[in-house]
Amino acid sequence: MAKSNFHFLQNEWGFLYQSAVEAEQNAKTAPVTSAFYARLSLEKMVNWLYENEGYLNQPYNSNLAARLGEQTFKEIIPPSIYNDIDFIRREGNVAAHQGKSSTNVSIPCVRFLFRFLSWTVKMYSETPPSIAEFDESLIPEIGSQEKSLAEIKRLEEENTNQIEIANRERKKRLEIEEELQKIKAQYALTESRKQQNTPVAIPAGQYSEAKTRELYINSMLREAGWNPDATNATEYPVVGMPKSVNPSRNGYVDYVLWGDNGLPLALIEAKKTSKNIHEGKHQAELYANCLEKMTGQRPVIYYSNGFETELWDDCFYTPRKVHGFYTKDELQVLVNRRKDRIDPRLQPINNAITNRVYQKLAIKSVLDKYIKDTPSGLKGGSRKALVVMATGTGKTRTAISFVDVLMKAGWISRVLFLADRNALVTQAKRNFNKLLPHLSSVDLTKEKEDKETRLVFSTYPTMMNCIDGVHNGEQRFYSVGHFDLIIIDEAHRSVYQKYGAIFEYFDALMLGLTATPKDSTDYDTYRLFEEEQGIPTFDYELEEAVNEKYLVPFQAQQVDLGFMTRGIRYDELSPEEKIRYEETFRDENGNLPDSISPAAINSWLFNEDTVDKVLDVLMNEGVRVEGGDKLGKTIIFARNHAHAEFIEERFNIIYPQFSNKFLRIIDNYEKYAQDLIDDFEMIEKLPQIAVSVDMLDTGIDVPAIVNLVIFKPVYSKAKFWQMIGRGTRLCEDLFAPGEHKQFFNVFDICRNFEFFGASETGIVPVRYESVSARIFKNVIGLAEAFRQDPYLDEYHQKFRVEYLDWAYERVTALIRNSFTVKMALRYVDQFSDRNNWNALTNEDKHNIYTHLSKLIFISEDDEKAKRFDRLMTSFQLAVVENDVIQQRYCNKVRTIANQLSRILNIHEVAKVQTIVRAAMTDEYWEERTHAKLESVRESFRQLIKYIPANETVIYQTDFEDELLGINVIEDVGGGYRKSDNYKLKVERYIRENSYHITIQKLRKNIKLTSAELNELERLVFVDSQIGTKEDFIQNYGEQPLGRFIRTILGMDEEATQEAFSEFIDHGSLRADQIQFIKSIVTHFKNNGILELSQLAQPPFTDINDHGIFGLFKDDDQDKIIRIVEQVNNNAV
Repeated sequence: MAKSNFHFLQNEWGFLYQSAVEAEQNAKTAPVTSAFYARLSLEKMVNWLYENEGYLNQPYNSNLAARLGEQTFKEIIPPSIYNDIDFIRREGNVAAHQGKSSTNVSIPCVRFLFRFLSWTVKMYSETPPSIAEFDESLIPEIGSQEKSLAEIKRLEEENTNQIEIANRERKKRLEIEEELQKIKAQYALTESRKQQNTPVAIPAGQYSEAKTRELYINSMLREAGWNPDATNATEYPVVGMPKSVNPSRNGYVDYVLWGDNGLPLALIEAKKTSKNIHEGKHQAELYANCLEKMTGQRPVIYYSNGFETELWDDCFYTPRKVHGFYTKDELQVLVNRRKDRIDPRLQPINNAITNRVYQKLAIKSVLDKYIKDTPSGLKGGSRKALVVMATGTGKTRTAISFVDVLMKAGWISRVLFLADRNALVTQAKRNFNKLLPHLSSVDLTKEKEDKETRLVFSTYPTMMNCIDGVHNGEQRFYSVGHFDLIIIDEAHRSVYQKYGAIFEYFDALMLGLTATPKDSTDYDTYRLFEEEQGIPTFDYELEEAVNEKYLVPFQAQQVDLGFMTRGIRYDELSPEEKIRYEETFRDENGNLPDSISPAAINSWLFNEDTVDKVLDVLMNEGVRVEGGDKLGKTIIFARNHAHAEFIEERFNIIYPQFSNKFLRIIDNYEKYAQDLIDDFEMIEKLPQIAVSVDMLDTGIDVPAIVNLVIFKPVYSKAKFWQMIGRGTRLCEDLFAPGEHKQFFNVFDICRNFEFFGASETGIVPVRYESVSARIFKNVIGLAEAFRQDPYLDEYHQKFRVEYLDWAYERVTALIRNSFTVKMALRYVDQFSDRNNWNALTNEDKHNIYTHLSKLIFISEDDEKAKRFDRLMTSFQLAVVENDVIQQRYCNKVRTIANQLSRILNIHEVAKVQTIVRAAMTDEYWEERTHAKLESVRESFRQLIKYIPANETVIYQTDFEDELLGINVIEDVGGGYRKSDNYKLKVERYIRENSYHITIQKLRKNIKLTSAELNELERLVFVDSQIGTKEDFIQNYGEQPLGRFIRTILGMDEEATQEAFSEFIDHGSLRADQIQFIKSIVTHFKNNGILELSQLAQPPFTDINDHGIFGLFKDDDQDKIIRIVEQVNNNAV
C-alpha cells in the first residue's frame, strides 16, 4: 500500500489502521466516504478508551455523541483536541445520514483524526512510536469513487452492531468475578502506560486562525442548512468597488448565500477571530452595493469572526447581534418583506378579537415602538416591547389581535408563545385557536412540531430542549430566524436567568405581557425589553380598568382569628384543652412550650377549629349564586399541600352533603389537575371551591370567581396582586339574566393587606445564582487572591495552581454544541487554553464571571456536600478579603459542627470527632487560615448527608379558636400604579442633573443656604416639568428636598471620610472599630442619610451583635452619633 500518515498505527493499533487509511486515501477523491471513515476510526478509538481507561464512566447510551459528551471523557481529552473530534463526529454524521461532504470538510477531518490518534497512541502505547508531522501530499489526487449512501449505511450498521455486541459481552464479563479481575488488571496496565508515557505533548493545531474561523463559520452555515462548498458560495468576485478601496474596482466576497432564483439573499464578511467584527461592516456594505448593482437585489449583510456575528438588513433595520445564520427560506422571506410588508398601523384591528379602546391603544403603542417614520420611508424601530395590563383586562386577547394585525400586514409568519406553566400554555393555545382558527398551531409540551406550523406554544424548559435537542441531521430544527415574533406571557415570572438564553438565541420581535413587572437586578423585566425603568410601552392599571367598568372591584375583609393573630397560648386554654396541649407538645425531657407562634399555624400545626371557622365565614359571608342557594366559585389559597389536604378533610366532615366534589384540591400533586381546572372554569360544573397551592395564583381565567380566601402569608407584591387578579374579570348573567357580577370578596386571613400597607414593595427576591456558579467564582477569587502577598509561599501557590486547573477543566468540559455554550464560544475557546488562566486581567475576570460562570455545572452525587463546598469556599474568600461577612459563615460552620457532634455514633463522623469538637469552640476560630478552613471542608463535606433533615412533625389539634371580627379594609392600595411613573421620572431627573452645583454641595456634605434651597426647589418643581411641589408631597410625603436628593444619589465618599477623619485620627481605634466606621462611610456613600436606629441593626451588627453599643465606649458613641446627626442635618 502507498505511504500513509497513519503508518504509526500498523503494529500495536492495527484495528484502527485500515479505517484511518480509508479516510485518508479518499479525502480528495471521495469526501463523503472519507468523512464517514474518519468518524468510524474515531468511534473505534473512543470505544477502545471506554474498554481500557478505568477513569471513564459509561454514559447512558453507547453512541458516539453520548460517549464524547460524558464528563469523565472530556476531562481526559485536551480541549483543543476535543474540538477537533467533535468536528469529525458532526461532519461524519452529515456524510453518513445525508450523503453530503466536500474536500473542505474531509481533509480537515483527516487532519483532526491524525492529531487525535497521535495523542492517544503516544499516551497509551506500550512503546510509543515516533510520529512525523502530517503530510498532505500523501493524500492521493486520483483514487476511489464515492461509496453509495446505502453502502455507507450498511457499514455504519455493522460497526454499531459490533459495538453493541462488545458492550453486551463486557457487561456479562463484569458479572463474573474472574473476568472482573481481568478487566481491573487491564485498567491497571493502561494506567501504568499512561504514567510511563506522561507527559505527552499535545500535537500542534492543524490550521491557522483564518482557517479555524472558516471552519466555525462553515459549521454555523451547515446548522442553518447551507452548503458552504456550493458553487459561488465563497470568494465570489464582484465589480464596482470604489477606486479608493481597490483601483481595479474588483473585490471578492467571503460568502454569498443564493436563493433558488439565482439572486443573492445574503453575504458574509468574515474577519479574523482576533478582530472586532465591526471592522468588516463597511466592507460588507460595499460588497452589498456591488451585488445589488450586478443582480438587482440587495442581499442581507452579515459580518462575523466565527465567535460574534451581526445581521444588517440595511434596507429596514439597524445592525443587531445574532447567534447564527438564517436558513434559505427565512432569508427569502426577509428579502420578500421589503416589498410585501405594509404599515401595520394602517391595518384595521378586528373588533371581534379586541373591541376595547385601551386594547387598541396597547396595540398602537407597540406598533409605534416597532416602527420608525423617516424621510426615506418606513423603517424598523425597536424590536422589543412590554405591555403592562391589569389581570383580567385581556392581555392574551390583545396579543392575539396584535398577531392578527402583523400577519395581515406581512410582518410576521411564525409566532412562538412562551409561558412558565403547562396550564398557561394550554389556555393560551385554546384562546388563539378560537380567535385565529385558520392558523395551524402546536403545543410542544404535548405534540410534535413540524416546520409549517404558524403558532408554537411552549414552556421554557421544553423550548430549551427543542433548541438543543431537535436536529434534522446537523441542521437545528429551530434556527435563529425560525420565529418572527416571540410573545412572553406573564413576563414578570418568566424572565429568569436560567431561560434568558432563549431570548438571546432567537432573532425575533419580542412582546412581553405582564400584570406586575418586577424590578430585580438579574431578571429585570424592563431591561429585557429595552424599556426605561418602570416605564413600559403601554400600561393599563387596575384602578383605571375598574373605573371604566372593564373589571369589577373587590371588597377586602380582614378575618381576625385569635390563633392566627397571637398564636396558641397555654394559659388561655380550657382545662380540657390544656391536658390535650400537654399530651401533644410536652417533650421527652418534660419541657412544655408556653405558646405556639402564629407562624406555626398551617405550617406544621393544623388546628381543626381554626380551619372550621374560616370555612364557616366563607360559607356564610361569601358571595352566593343561584338565588343564594349555592356558594359562588371560590379559590382558597393554601400555605402548602398538607394545609390544602387538611382544609379538604375538614370541609368534607363539616359539609358531608356535598359528597366530596364541592371542594377539590388543584395543585402540583394532582396528576389530572388540568381536567379539574377545566371543570372549575365552567359555571355549571363542580368543583365550586378550588383549594390551590401556587397553581392558581396566576394566569388562570375563571370569570365566575366571586370569593378569594387568602389563607397564607404572601411576601411578594407581584404575586399578591396576581392572586387578587383571579377575581377581577367581568361575568355577565352570573346571578340571573341581566344580573351581572358587580364585585368579589377577598377574605384575608393572614393580614396580607396590612403587610403591604406597611411594606410598599413586599420582600424583593434576591438575585439567583446556582451553587455551581458560586463555587466556580469563589475558587477563581481565591486563586486570584493568592497572586500577591502574603500568599506567595509554597502552600498557597500549590492551591492556586490546583484552583486554576480545576476552573480550566470545568470550562473545557462544557458541551460545545449546546446553543447556550455557543453564544459564549469566544470565551469558552479563550479559557480552554490553560495558559490564559495564569495572569487573569480584570477584563478576563469580568468575562469569566459574566459569560462562563452561569454555564458551569459541577457534577456531584451528594448535593449537600456541594452546598457545603459553596459555604466553605465563600468563607475562605471572605477571610482572604477580610470581609466582615466571614463571621456569618463561621457561625454556620459552628452550627454544623454542633449538629455533627450529636451523631458521633456514626463511624465516619466519629473518625473526625477531634475537629468536630474543636470547631464548636471560640478558641478554634480565633485564627482563621485557608489551611484550617480547608481541613474543615475536607473533614465535613462527606458527613453533611448524615445530619438528620429537619423533617417537620405535623400536629393536628382541636383547640377552640376565637373569631375576633371581620373588618372591611377601606384603603387597599393597588398593584401597578401610574404614581410609580412620577417617582421614577423625578428620580431619573435628579440622577441626570447630579452634577448641578447645588446638588454637588449636598453630596459633598456642604450646608446649603436658603437661596440654594430655593434654587433646588426651582430645579425639581419647575424646570423639570415633571410635577409640582404638591405632587412631590403626595408621592413622598413631607420631607426636606435636600434629604430626599441625598437618598437618591448618596454622598461623596471623600466628603464622608472627612467628616470622620478627626475622630479616627485622635482615637486609638481597634481594627473592628475602624471597620465599623468604614461601614458608616459606605452607608452614607450609598444611601445619603443614616438613621440613628440603624446603628444597632445589620449591617452594623455584622461585627458585633450590639452594633455601636457593643463596640464603643459611651463617649465615643456620643461622638459618632453627633457626627452622623451633623452629616444628616447638612442635607436639610
